[in-house]
Amino acid sequence: MIKIQKAQEVKQVCGAVTLYYGDPGTGKTYNSLSYPGPIFVIDTDQRASLVYNQLYKDTDKEVYIVHPKNWQELSEAMDFYGEFLKTAKTDTDDNVPSKYRKPTIVVDSCTALIAMAQEHYNLKYGNREEINFAQWNDISSMVDERIFFLRSLPTNIVLTAQMKDEFADETRTGRRILDCYKRIPYWADVTVLCRKAYNEKGEFERFVGMVTKNGIGKSQSGEIPIGINGILSLER
Repeated sequence: MIKIQKAQEVKQVCGAVTLYYGDPGTGKTYNSLSYPGPIFVIDTDQRASLVYNQLYKDTDKEVYIVHPKNWQELSEAMDFYGEFLKTAKTDTDDNVPSKYRKPTIVVDSCTALIAMAQEHYNLKYGNREEINFAQWNDISSMVDERIFFLRSLPTNIVLTAQMKDEFADETRTGRRILDCYKRIPYWADVTVLCRKAYNEKGEFERFVGMVTKNGIGKSQSGEIPIGINGILSLER
């Protein structure tokens, strides 16, 4: 039987979904690994291990990384992390140190999700030279279901995405746009454009992020430093 509760009795246990996007080398993975608590990384770009070893290896940060090669492995990794988190101690347990109370799942990056889903679909139903609207809808639904599953977990979710050149009639427009499934920004509560900041001598100084969407009132807005827990432990 369906359970109906008063609105004030409903406890929100999910964290925020934050999307970091930008060109290569702008601090997306770096910031994703800066979150507190245990971090569970689904590394489709094969870069998270490199960044961790360069910047976090000598810290006490608890990081788990899986490198899925296809859609099935990616789904299995999400399910495994999900089952682990259902039984793990969370921020409702006073015996857990505060820095470990809110775990984080990182998908680095989302650029590969739609390609993995399409490949899985083709293997299941046969290769197609052209994908019609109904078939694209099925493939998109596969990605939507996985992101919706992550949103339901008692954890923060961090997504990263690359950028690509925009084309119009096979001609570059000069603009850079997100290189990922188009609904990813819709699923995110907060989106942050990452870039490098330089000093007056033109030397790299730090990573910064510009908050381009803020669906959570108590999170930061405008330009923020990243790589030092710029946005973390947000509550939906």
